[in-house]
Amino acid sequence: MSITWNICLLNINPAEWYPLRQILVYPDALVMNKPEFMGGVIQNKVDEQIGEVVDQNTPDFLRGQLTAFGQYIQKVSS
Repeated sequence: MSITWNICLLNINPAEWYPLRQILVYPDALVMNKPEFMGGVIQNKVDEQIGEVVDQNTPDFLRGQLTAFGQYIQKVSS
């Protein structure tokens, strides 16, 4: 049986993200490597009191990331 995984990793901590990417190589998971999102200073981009993103570049970048992931899925599915 063959399973196809299309994976886009979004993570705050690169120390957690890179080992996960390495693990996913073993089952031949198709991992979108670029563009990457690493929100290293996320505490400056989110207002914890209201739970909203206050840095406008972050949602714009995430929209671009999800658009790129959709295109990636189309590419690897064809």
